[in-house]
Amino acid sequence: MPKNEIGVLFVKPDCHSRGIGTILVNHIQQFHKELEVEVFAENKIGKPFYEKNGFELIKEYMQEETNQKVLRMRKAILK
Repeated sequence: MPKNEIGVLFVKPDCHSRGIGTILVNHIQQFHKELEVEVFAENKIGKPFYEKNGFELIKEYMQEETNQKVLRMRKAILK
């Protein structure tokens, strides 16, 4: 896994919509010129979260193990 990739980011469901995920992304972006993440296309929470936080689609593919479409997204960090 690249050092600029968000491997896992989970916030407890009862803590959603409180800005916790955004705080975590903002913290880690201090250390990188860009961030990347992979999220299932059908992820109704994760995909909109990353889009809201400035991540843009750079690639999509089918994951063989799950037979689901995966979106690779990137956020360029302005410093």
